[in-house]
Order: sequence, then C-alpha cells, then structure tokens
Amino acid sequence: SAGSLTPAARAVAAHPAPALSERALLARLTDPAGQLDPLPFGLSVSQVSSHDLSGGNLDGGSYSPLQAPLLPVTYVRHGPGGYTLADLPGPGCLVRIWMTASAGVQGDTSSYGRLQLLFDGSSRPAVDVPAATFFSGGDRRFPRPLVNDYVHSSGGNYSYIPFCFERRLQVRATGHLATMANYFQLTVIRAPS
Repeated sequence: SAGSLTPAARAVAAHPAPALSERALLARLTDPAGQLDPLPFGLSVSQVSSHDLSGGNLDGGSYSPLQAPLLPVTYVRHGPGGYTLADLPGPGCLVRIWMTASAGVQGDTSSYGRLQLLFDGSSRPAVDVPAATFFSGGDRRFPRPLVNDYVHSSGGNYSYIPFCFERRLQVRATGHLATMANYFQLTVIRAPS
C-alpha cells in the first residue's frame, strides 16, 4: 500500500516520470511486464538507417559524393565535423543505436571515428566518444548490458540507452567513411510537437 512506502518512493509514485523521459524509458526497459505495455497515446516510433532506399542490396550506402549518383546516399550532410547520420526534430528520444562495419574486422566500428550526439541546436556535442569505446562499455556513462560491442553480441554493436531531446538531435560520425561497409540503425520515439 502507499502508506508502507518510504517518503522518496511515495514522491516517485505521486509524480511518475513523463512517458517520454530517460527515467521512464529505462524503467520500462528493465520491467518485463512494462515492456509489453503499449506506448502512451500520441507517441510514435521511427527509424533512420543506412538501408538502401532504392530497393537494392547496398545497405551500407554511399559516403562519397563521387559515388552518390550510382549509390544511395546514407548521410544527411557532410561537413568539417564529420558525417551527420541523422538530424531529428523533437521532442523525442533516441532509444536504440545499432552499428556495424565490414571493412577490416567484421563488426569493428573504428571506421566511424567518434560518435557524437548534439542536442537542441548546440554546436558542441554532449556525447563525443570513439564509437568503439561507446559500444564496448569502456565509458562508465554507457554501461553493459545497455550497450555491447560486436565481440560480445552477434557481430553488431548496440545501445539501448535513451537520449531524450526537446527540439532537435543530430547524430554524427567523425570517421572517414569512404566505403559502403558502414551500416547503422537509429530508432527514435517521438512525441507530438
């Protein structure tokens, strides 16, 4: 009963986290029964990926302007900071990142360089970590089992850490992505504006 809860637990119960918050999404992720609950009304799920939109099998896409007429372009834009893989309007939460590469060692994300997340129009990344470190659990902000690398999964690298944003989220990779061997999926939950 509510009377048997500690004051802190009563405060949390009285003021649950909004449906679209890091806290609520982590709680949902760690509650097997909660995972089966439908998302609250008004939220939608979408995915940005390196999937070949032409219907072919070039899912690694093109990171070279010279290849662009022949191969589907995989990124939003390329500039001095690197390749912007996604530029997402908010509000929303990035809830899943999956990446792999097949140049060199199968699964190794080193070719992505640094993984950067820029929130709400900031020009300075809030997350700026070598992609391989991000997925390895080597950065204590991004612990296992919420992240895992290709060595400990099935050849891919994943993150289920929710990153919520109010107005905009840019996902950027700083590496020299010159081949068609860099695959990614970014899953986002969006709220009504």
